[in-house]
Amino acid sequence: MLQLIERRVSAPEAVRCYDDISPVVPPSEFQASVFRMPAVQRERGSGRPTKKERRHIDRYLSGDEEE
Repeated sequence: MLQLIERRVSAPEAVRCYDDISPVVPPSEFQASVFRMPAVQRERGSGRPTKKERRHIDRYLSGDEEE
């Protein structure tokens, strides 16, 4: 922290009040972590999965499929 802020300020003003010391993640590692999960293919026009279908997909992707 470089300076304490007493009220809400815009993002550009807030950036001047701190120094970001977090390590820089190479883009390839970032993309690998974001896109690790495979895409689930659905029939075109079938819309979003229902809650029941979503649970089934989640169980299948996590390896807990019992059916």
